[in-house]
Amino acid sequence: SLVYRKDEDKTYSFMDNHKAESIVNHLVQKDTSHIQLVLKEKPNVLIIVLESFSSNVMGALGGKWDATPNLDKLIQDGIVFTNFYANGDRSDKGLVSIFSAYPAQPTTSIMKLPAKTQSLPSLFGVFNHEGYHTAFYYGGDIDFANMRSYFLNAGTQEIISDGNFNQELNNSKWGVHDEYLFNYLLDDLKKAEQPFFKTVFTLSSHDPFDVPMEPVFKGNGFDEKYLNSIYYTDSCLGIFFNKIKQMPLWDNTLIVLVADHGSQRPGNLPNHSLEKFKIPMIWLGGAIDDTLKTVNNTGSQIDIAATLLGQLNIDASDFYFSRNLLSNKNDGFAFYAFNDGFAFVSDSSTVIYENAGNQVLLSKGEKENTLELGKAYLQYLMNDYTKR
Repeated sequence: SLVYRKDEDKTYSFMDNHKAESIVNHLVQKDTSHIQLVLKEKPNVLIIVLESFSSNVMGALGGKWDATPNLDKLIQDGIVFTNFYANGDRSDKGLVSIFSAYPAQPTTSIMKLPAKTQSLPSLFGVFNHEGYHTAFYYGGDIDFANMRSYFLNAGTQEIISDGNFNQELNNSKWGVHDEYLFNYLLDDLKKAEQPFFKTVFTLSSHDPFDVPMEPVFKGNGFDEKYLNSIYYTDSCLGIFFNKIKQMPLWDNTLIVLVADHGSQRPGNLPNHSLEKFKIPMIWLGGAIDDTLKTVNNTGSQIDIAATLLGQLNIDASDFYFSRNLLSNKNDGFAFYAFNDGFAFVSDSSTVIYENAGNQVLLSKGEKENTLELGKAYLQYLMNDYTKR
């Protein structure tokens, strides 16, 4: 705590604050017209957050390793967002980006500060207001990374964690393996109050990657262990979807699968690399029209809120940073933060910048303009963070 305290209120000054604000206001401007993919007026919504899933382990997304045969098959009946990024590289940052549409910070994490998280908007609060039953499922310790405080501040009506499971199932480093988590969820879905907004956070693909199955990828290295853990969670997803598709609620349910962050594995990728931060987002369920198949606009986790709420005709204006990826007028971009650095990725250019050394680590396309956009975004974000 003492080491990180000095970074809690760190700000960045690259330009005049009014200029930074003007640039960001233009970047995040809202557009109400969009492609409509959700067919139902008030569908159930289930968000499955996948621990450490990177696009590069999914063959269907052009990944080098085919570790997700079930997801690759499921994508054929869904909609995949092909240029999608995590906003940070830790679970606490990813969860806030997904559920509060708040970007990750380079040297701190807002989830660890309840005084600040209580000021954030949340999807749980929105769906509570719309008459949905809201719940969060996690097979591990809900106090890890201050999650309990965050989800309570967010307005989550029901929290299920390791204490809700039989003790003999709590046999991994992090808690209850994913197969038991999904079994618990399926039992709840059989008697679920509808409409619901349920969210699930997996854990079996977290380091040390110890999963209850025979290895598919041979070897004792961290890369092989990581790939086997991804394969295991993917197998749990396959079983889960086979069962939920047989349930009556399937036809009125939208399921969003998205990673909390990517991984440096396999291959020990650089900490700042695009390949590490590029993650899958897939929409499935009987409530959607899947004829579109792919969305190629560049986006990130913070755009889930505006995109999802736009489909349900719910006001998303409280989520300032969030943009509708299905908008008819969308200049796509993604911002992500790593340790004292950031990347700004647009449909046509990319800049990765390290603050500590004041150096550009990667540049593609229009460097100067893209760098200014990224600096303005980071400056505005950290000024907003400090004021909360």
